[in-house]
Amino acid sequence: MLDVLTKARTRLRGRSLDRRLAVGEDPASSAELAHRAAWLTRARQRRSLARSIRSVRELGSRGRVPITSAIPPDWAELTSNRMELARIESILDLVETPVYSRGVAMAQVLLTEGLSPLYYPKHKGELREALDEILVALEGR
Repeated sequence: MLDVLTKARTRLRGRSLDRRLAVGEDPASSAELAHRAAWLTRARQRRSLARSIRSVRELGSRGRVPITSAIPPDWAELTSNRMELARIESILDLVETPVYSRGVAMAQVLLTEGLSPLYYPKHKGELREALDEILVALEGR
């Protein structure tokens, strides 16, 4: 059973823990990482992440990005990778299908980091590379 302090630290350090999981740090290496990995792979969190991916993906089908305070995704990368985003969305949404926490963390980081390839690709095709890596990581390959 996790103590209250570990739960609080995990909540406060969520984004940094996501980044650590995304680069392949072993969830069993600390109580905080283990708790975060379990949280990321819960059905409720997976469905929430799938909805967020769906929202971003649908931006590409609308033909224009709405004006908001949010960082807009890279239009060219988004429109050329909608099918890969849909695959990730589908895997996350099918909660009966087990997934690895690294892949979920990678998807979380992709959506929440303003300098990720979704928003600020360093080169053409970087988003596709990231999505392929996420798909592999979700399946634990």
